[in-house]
Amino acid sequence: MISTAVKNSSEQIHTIYLLNNNFTYIPDDYFKSLHNLKHIWLEHNCIRNISDSAFRGLESSLTFLDLSDNQLTTVPSALRVLNHLETLNLQQNPISSFDPYAFKGVSKSVLELSIDLGLFSTWPEELSLLQNVSLIQLQEMNFSTVPDEAFSNWTQLHRFSLWGTRLEVIQRALCNVKSTFDLYLFFNTAIQSGTNLFQTCNKSSSSQPFFNRVVLNGSNLKRISNIITSFPEMTYLAITNNPLLGFISNEEVPDNSNLTILVLRNNSFNRFPEALQNLPNLKYLDLSYNHIQSLQRHDLDGMTQLRSIDLNNNPLQYVSGDAFNAAVLLSNIGFQSTNLTTIPQALSSAHSLRVIYFAESPIECSCSMLPWLDAWVQGLGNLYGNCENENTHLSDFITKQLPNCTY
Repeated sequence: MISTAVKNSSEQIHTIYLLNNNFTYIPDDYFKSLHNLKHIWLEHNCIRNISDSAFRGLESSLTFLDLSDNQLTTVPSALRVLNHLETLNLQQNPISSFDPYAFKGVSKSVLELSIDLGLFSTWPEELSLLQNVSLIQLQEMNFSTVPDEAFSNWTQLHRFSLWGTRLEVIQRALCNVKSTFDLYLFFNTAIQSGTNLFQTCNKSSSSQPFFNRVVLNGSNLKRISNIITSFPEMTYLAITNNPLLGFISNEEVPDNSNLTILVLRNNSFNRFPEALQNLPNLKYLDLSYNHIQSLQRHDLDGMTQLRSIDLNNNPLQYVSGDAFNAAVLLSNIGFQSTNLTTIPQALSSAHSLRVIYFAESPIECSCSMLPWLDAWVQGLGNLYGNCENENTHLSDFITKQLPNCTY
């Protein structure tokens, strides 16, 4: 229960933490004396029921309510009076229904919502009532389709996250979102790329959805399908932790894409994807944690805007002497935890290079290292890594010991 001391200080209290108290029930007028309360944390309890008038007195003050990790089976009607509620977290509750009045009062105020839908067999229409939601996170959806009009009221959407759903394709319901937003898909293992990963929009839709960024993490993708071709205005794409993804075709990467950041971390590429040459606006490329063994002469052709490339944690053994000729703006390279045993001479043509990582790569330092290294490292901002066979930093060996070698 809320202590007398707390009640006597009600004017000054704006936030209250009631975590891990084993509450099972919130009675009428529980917070009534705290009429300036803005934030309530009630997660990690055992709450099964919330009285209809539990939040009476907070109609004009409460903006944040966290009810995650409880035992609620329905979205409670007590929410209906919270006309200024902006953030609502209902995750990790066995919710299987909405009280018909629950969202009546908050449909215009809620900006951020998180909820598990694992016990729903179809899309809950109550979610479509939200008019100003900007961030929504849905987890454990057990249905595989969403009505085309499900998101049409979400005109202020900025971020949409789907975790652990059974969706097999990205629904055309997104076509009816009237704002530009970020789409995050985490561990939706039913997603498998066929001809079209994103459902095409109906002719009645005003346009394709506009994404700032798309993240697909932990799916079963074998191909990237129509992700890039469908959304050429997208600037950020991350496809990570897909153990079946090891190839990208030229047809999947059109040359009209605005992509500037591409993250392909922890997939199964065993060579540099040639199709990436079709991305002339690309500035940052992450291919870390793949199986790439070599960087060939023409791999970076066309990437004239590339500033950073991350090849960390690949079994990289060979870098062609001409590998960086086209990447004239390249300033940051990651060769950390590779199988390289020498500093590639190709780096001498990367005239904008400022930072390079060799940490945990078995670089052998000896007088056989070419004289160009001395002049090259002088203009380098930061060189990270150690000599495998010497107890010294790479840059120290190049600047202090290499000059003593005779050639």
